[in-house]
Parts: sequence; structure tokens; C-alpha cells
Amino acid sequence: MTQLLWAIALLAAVERDARIEPLSGEAQDVRIASLVNDQVRVGESGEEKSITALRVTRPQVAPPANPLAAWLFLTDGSRLGVASVETAKSSAKLTLSDGTKAEIPLSLVRAIRFGKLDDTTAPAEKADAAGDLIGVRKQETTDYLEGVVGDITPTAVNFSLEGSSVPVNRAKVESVVYSRRAAKDEPAANCLLEDALGSAIRAKQVSLKEDRLAVVTDGGAELTLPWNSIKTLDFSAGRFLYLADAKPESVDWQPYFGLSQPNPTMLRYFEPRRNRGRETADLRVGGKSYSRGLALTSRTEISYKVPAQAKRFMAIAGIDDVVKETGSVQLQISGDGKLLFGRKISGREGPQELDLDVSNVRRLTILVDYGEGLDIGDYLNLCEARIVK
Repeated sequence: MTQLLWAIALLAAVERDARIEPLSGEAQDVRIASLVNDQVRVGESGEEKSITALRVTRPQVAPPANPLAAWLFLTDGSRLGVASVETAKSSAKLTLSDGTKAEIPLSLVRAIRFGKLDDTTAPAEKADAAGDLIGVRKQETTDYLEGVVGDITPTAVNFSLEGSSVPVNRAKVESVVYSRRAAKDEPAANCLLEDALGSAIRAKQVSLKEDRLAVVTDGGAELTLPWNSIKTLDFSAGRFLYLADAKPESVDWQPYFGLSQPNPTMLRYFEPRRNRGRETADLRVGGKSYSRGLALTSRTEISYKVPAQAKRFMAIAGIDDVVKETGSVQLQISGDGKLLFGRKISGREGPQELDLDVSNVRRLTILVDYGEGLDIGDYLNLCEARIVK
């Protein structure tokens, strides 16, 4: 009995193994003790630590115990794979991949696909449809009829057409599309979840409870999914504003030898570069290459509007490896005129990780000024420069 309990405990522990990409720093292979949204406690009892996760990936995912029978497409943009689905009045009754039962409001379901399950896209809608749609397979084609979809049973989809109710053989039904439409301009979800079936769920809350993950979708559907079926939890959507993707409020470049009016050719040559280095296709700092960031030369001052609810400004600041032996600049970062960071950045000293508090800041200003060697080699890269909510 002791050996059996030990084996069960070991299996449970293995199922908690995951790779976490934190908000800053390198990815870590850890054992999860608890998880509530992006706040993850990892490690063994007595030696736990907290990590704010950007992404959680499970290296081993159990195959589903039950085959996929239908895709549910929710009004919030989520896609949920299920082993069975029935509807009655205002509820959709589901069987999940591990055989457990779930029930969600039917008002949150936009469409159901029963056929062509290798196609994970939502069934097509008709822009001018005034009612529900049912897709019925006829040999190699699908006919779409407009009416009212009623209860769905294991054998039939009840459908009202021009006042007459007809039970349509479910084996012939490819899809149903309810007249409600998907939400437009969907805000970024707190978490994007993927499981072994291929579900892609937009969640506003997730929490790990023993061997199951409690999920509240953006639309309000409540589910508890088997933890061993979860592939990834991605908390990055909508959380970052990369400066390379944002339009600056102002940009000002001044040459070392003052000119009353720098010519347009010089301005274009020395303007900030987005997602590439001054002389290379990527940004290279400290022996590493980065695909996102800004390449700035001295003397450049650039300002950005900071979005509401912003908390941190993060970046890796360093002289481009191409000129690291001679490059040196003075870097100043200010929020609403208040200095948040100021120091010399030298290629000989290596890159500097920045993590600055920008809570309540409205305007972020970055000044790259001349260093020790006048303007020679003043190529500063701000890699992964981003404002974090």
C-alpha cells in the first residue's frame, strides 16, 4: 500500500512539471505548487517561490480519453472541443475529453461543428441571415437552411422551418450557427489556453485545483478542465506594448556638430530603426540576437504616450555588438519629466537590464546622449523594449 501511495504521489508530482517563461528573465523548468492566473508558486514544500508567468507550457500532455465529437465556438471567440454535446432550452450539456460533465448557458454558444472536425474554423455565417442556420450534408455538398434551431439530442437536431418543426438526423448535420454574433473588437484575454484536443479558450480567470484547472471564459462560461490535458497557458496577449510597434509622440535627433537645419538625408539615416539593428537585420547585444526593439543613435530624444494601467517599462539596453569596443552613450529615461534611469551604457561593460516603475506615468521619454567617444559608435539597442500592464 505504501508503494502504491508513493507511486500515485510521484505521478501527481510529474503532472505538475512545466516550463515557465517569466515576465523577465530566462525560461525555467519547474514544478508547480499552485497557480492563480499568472501568479505561480513553484518548488517543493518549504522552498517555494512566486513567479509572474508570461507563459506556462506543459512538456507532457495526456492524450484525450474520449475522441473529439464536436467543436463549440463561443461568442467570446473561444473554441472548445468536446466528446459530446446536447442542448435543452437554455443550456448546453457537454462531456469533456476525460469524460467529466459540464454545463454552460446556451446563450454563450455561437456555433457548433459536428462534421469536418479537422477544420477548426467557425462555420460560415450569412451576413443577411435573420435566424439560425443549419448545415445539412448532401453527398459532397452542404445545404444551409435558415430557421430556428431547437434542442439537440444524441440522434437529432430539432429545427423549425417556416413554422414546421423537423427532427434532422444528427449524423447528417455538419453544423449549426445561432443568430447571435461573435463579439466585435474583442479585448485581449487575460489568458489564452490550449489543450490536447486543440481547444483555444479565451479566459479571464484560471486557477489550478488539485488535478483540474478551473476556467472562467471571457464570456462567463465556467469550466473545469483536466490539468493533464492542458498544453499552454499564455498570459502575454494585450499585456505588452512594444515600443517598436507604437507610434512615438515626438522624435528629435541632433548631430554632434550642430547644424541649424539637418538635411532630410541625414535625418532619415539617423532616425530610430524598428526591429532591426543599424547595420544588421536583427539587434545584437551581448552576443545575443533579438528580433524586437529599437536601434537609436546619439543624440536622439524620443517620447511615447503610456497607456492606462501600465506598470513597468522593461528592456535590455546595450551597445550594438558591431561597435561594442568603441560604443558609449549616456542613457536617460524619464516619466513625465522625472528621471527614472540615468547612466552610461558602454559596449565594454555589457548590456543593462531595465525594469522601471511607470505606474501613473503619462509620457515616457528616452534620451540617448553622447558618451566618451563623441558620436563614434553610438549605436544603442533597446531590445525587447516594452511597456507592461
